Amino acid sequence: MTEVAIVADAPGVSTPLTAVSAVDPQALYRAMFADVLNTCERSGADVLVNVGPPDADGAMAAMEAVVAAEALEPDAVRIEPQVGADHGARVHATVDHLLATSEHRTVGVVYPELPLLRRATIDGAAMRLRSAEVVIAPDTTGMVSLFGVAEALELQTMTASAPVAVLAELAAAAGHAVAFLEMTPRVRTDAALEVTRRLLRARAAAGAQLPTRTAGLLGVGTQQS
Repeated sequence: MTEVAIVADAPGVSTPLTAVSAVDPQALYRAMFADVLNTCERSGADVLVNVGPPDADGAMAAMEAVVAAEALEPDAVRIEPQVGADHGARVHATVDHLLATSEHRTVGVVYPELPLLRRATIDGAAMRLRSAEVVIAPDTTGMVSLFGVAEALELQTMTASAPVAVLAELAAAAGHAVAFLEMTPRVRTDAALEVTRRLLRARAAAGAQLPTRTAGLLGVGTQQS
């Protein structure tokens, strides 16, 4: 098994979805975060919520309240603040810390804007990390949606919107083997939201499982759309 860090801003404290205008971005962010949190919990991985922004007053308290309300087992979810000057430094610090202290030998990093994240993807990442030191899932624009590592990796230059190629190059420079996971849409723009809405409609039509909060917010599976 692995440990999964959800690198997330505290819902309601900051405005992470600045390029989304089709729906209330704060409500969407919380809904997606809650769906991702539950998916990670169901995977059986140990779950850490890595809370930002580091300089925001009330971020930890706000996230603790959200986790208490939305987690399947709130007491099993660890919540820790992000540490570092920018995204790359914060992700690097989290991964380094978990590799050094976790009882598991692998670490996954997941972003909260992935309402279509499947438990099988997380489980698959853990399996692939047995033969590759780095695994990466792209989103529909070629950015990183989630990744996992089994060995230390210099991530300080990684931005919040890093292309998959950047992470693959960092891994290659460290001499690590890289494996790739299925594409998972990361909703940070109206265009990505529309892709996700269409995929949710397809899943609803097929009777497949839906991320309940995001689907409900978008009116998919709850009414004719």
